[in-house]
Amino acid sequence: MANRAGNVTQGTDEEWETTVEPYAPTFKFTEGSSITGTLVGSRTVLLDDDNSDDPEAKRDAKLYEIVSDSDGQKYSVWGNYAIDLGMQDVIEGQTVRIIFEGKVPHPKGGGRTVNQMRVMVKK
Repeated sequence: MANRAGNVTQGTDEEWETTVEPYAPTFKFTEGSSITGTLVGSRTVLLDDDNSDDPEAKRDAKLYEIVSDSDGQKYSVWGNYAIDLGMQDVIEGQTVRIIFEGKVPHPKGGGRTVNQMRVMVKK
């Protein structure tokens, strides 16, 4: 409901239930960096497909939520081919480490590079 100023009124917290948690801050990988922590969730997000000529094209992207062992903060880690492959059998509650090993030439060539990632699961 809007008030006289046109602002939407929120009501009390008891009247509302969160259906989707906001994204945690994205973990910023730099070459050689890693995140180690507990996988607490994952979700599939629909994004614009920047690699398509069709401006309406969409693609699925995986987003992993990890609570860092080093600072206790929850971070979002966006998937790529290597991360998604490495995370496919990881279940919530397991401890994972994701390492950015650097950029390597894209397998299809063309002068492009891809981020070389390593996913590890604590035994």
